[in-house]
Amino acid sequence: MTKPIESIAKVASTPEQAKVYVAMLQGAGIPARIEGDCLVDDFAVARRLMNLMGTRVMVPTGSLALAHEVLQPVAIDPNELVQQALAAGGVATATGNVATETDVLEPTGGRWKWIAVLLLPILTSIVIVLIT
Repeated sequence: MTKPIESIAKVASTPEQAKVYVAMLQGAGIPARIEGDCLVDDFAVARRLMNLMGTRVMVPTGSLALAHEVLQPVAIDPNELVQQALAAGGVATATGNVATETDVLEPTGGRWKWIAVLLLPILTSIVIVLIT
C-alpha cells in the first residue's frame, strides 16, 4: 500500500488558529498549508467561513512526526517569562524608569489589581487557544 503525499498534522478550530499552526511549522522548516485555502467557489468559501468541519493543516507525510512534535502544547511559566524580559533589559514603566522583578511580579496601587482582574481572563483564553 502506498503512502499519501500529504497528511493532516492538526485540525484547528478556526482559520486563524490554522494560520498560526502553519507559521509554526514553516518556521521549523516543514512545508505546510491549509486545506482548501485556494478554493474559490461560493460553496467552498461559505463552508470555510462557517468552519463546519474544522480547518485542516496539511504537511508532507514524511514530515508528519516532526510536525506533531512542533505542534505539541508547551507549558509556559509566567515567572520564567518575567525573568527573560528582565534579562533582556527590563520592563519600562510609564515614568520611564526600568522596573525591577518585584515591580513586575507585585505591582502596587489599586488600579493594577483591576487591570489584572480584567485582563487575566482574556490572556488566559488566548493562551488556551494557542496551546490547543
